[in-house]
Amino acid sequence: MNSSSMPTDRKQMYRKRRQLSTDNGENWEGRGLNINTTSYVLLNQVGDALVNNGESLSKQKLSNKSNEQLQGDKNLYSLQEKITSRFPRTLVTIVCNTDQKPDPHLRNIFQRQLNQTKTMLKSLVYFSSSSFRVIVVTESQKTYDQVLSQLEDWPERYRSRLHFERGEIWIPKQENILMEVWRPCSWPKLFLHEALPSLDAAIYADTDILFLGPAEGLWDALEGLQEPQAFAIGQDPLYDRHKHRRYAGTVGLSAGLFGANFTRLRSFKSEHGGYSDTIMHYKKNNKNSHDQDTLNVLLADYPEMFHELSPQWMFCPSHCLQGVLPCCLDTGVNVIHGFDATFVRGVEMVFQVIYEALLDFDLGSQASLLRERLDKEFFRVDRLALSSACRRVMGIQAILTKHIRDLADLEGKGSTEWYNEKKTKTKNEPLTKE
Repeated sequence: MNSSSMPTDRKQMYRKRRQLSTDNGENWEGRGLNINTTSYVLLNQVGDALVNNGESLSKQKLSNKSNEQLQGDKNLYSLQEKITSRFPRTLVTIVCNTDQKPDPHLRNIFQRQLNQTKTMLKSLVYFSSSSFRVIVVTESQKTYDQVLSQLEDWPERYRSRLHFERGEIWIPKQENILMEVWRPCSWPKLFLHEALPSLDAAIYADTDILFLGPAEGLWDALEGLQEPQAFAIGQDPLYDRHKHRRYAGTVGLSAGLFGANFTRLRSFKSEHGGYSDTIMHYKKNNKNSHDQDTLNVLLADYPEMFHELSPQWMFCPSHCLQGVLPCCLDTGVNVIHGFDATFVRGVEMVFQVIYEALLDFDLGSQASLLRERLDKEFFRVDRLALSSACRRVMGIQAILTKHIRDLADLEGKGSTEWYNEKKTKTKNEPLTKE
């Protein structure tokens, strides 16, 4: 990016970051406004040491630091505050490259995770007008760099609204087996309060999440949690269809996307210990359960801990199994979840064609092109009777593409100002009661 084209405030922030990187001996790579920061763990440690939040550094460690080192810590903490004020909405996702062998259904292929992450972030900035702080939790720096390298050709007006940081995966000691259970790195999402110890609250999203409308309403729901609620979390109706599994909420809860107040999770206490100890207690007492199953059983015993979101904010293929949708006819759907490799396996083609269209879509192109492609793809799915429970649901195309059509219509009228204003003021559809 040509520095002469930068606004003054951006130039100052960029210079400040470069200066701090020099002062602290770190290699900060500039990507527009997307500074590839030093390990997020470093910033967490600084924040912990200064504000005593979470598992802070001991006073002994602090006393051993020189004044020069402490000043560097304060500079980094000051920088973290500036980042938070400029990017107040924090999104966390986990991308993991493991040694697991690919299975026949493409579940463990690393390239699929990379493609899904790129598409998820693309849909986030395309349908929303806010700026976002994105913490990518990975098992290595190499994986983090691979994620960011996919976004380098994005137009600056989209890319500059994402500030990236890296977080380290955290799991309980002597529980390394969790890294191999179910999906690669599926369990670390339940321990983000440990992995990011100075983060107060955030929205977590699996890589197989797609935003089909403004995402800001999720942060509204997170901010609206009433103590002791720590989760704003959506539904997974599969639990309601398989009664042999215990679940929380009206039909079961999804761990694919949730808002979490990590501060409240850190202060959680039960007869089994803190939140992490309690999670492991439920895991060991439900040996065949996966991460989402374990979270459901825990929240079934502690229903005061969560607020259940409507399907507008977590729409799964299993919602279509009911035949008639209980929501979203007027509001449309803002989030879909392609769990279990739904976007690539050919088992729910309505979801897959949406994912493929957004994967191929060039940011900066007109929404009318996206609408036209999806019209053709929905017609093909219906005409050829391709595998899909959702294609049998009346009005499903209008529900899933409402925001795309709204945007395309506004582009046709030569203005998107109304839509951009609407995006910043999006209200939640009434949230489902627990």
